[in-house]
Amino acid sequence: MADRTALRFMQAAEAFAGKSATVADLPATVLYALASPSTPEPIREEFMREAEAAGGAISPVDSA
Repeated sequence: MADRTALRFMQAAEAFAGKSATVADLPATVLYALASPSTPEPIREEFMREAEAAGGAISPVDSA
């Protein structure tokens, strides 16, 4: 695994700690974008609120 890929996985794990069931079906690229340090925290929080309001899980189709 490339260092950059490992870093992205770690950023996603940190950003979504305890929320893996909510984001499990999303493509890695979506998780990477949401977990990126350049993504403002309010954006990530709004995404999680909407995902949880959708029943605790969100699929790629739901997130479009």
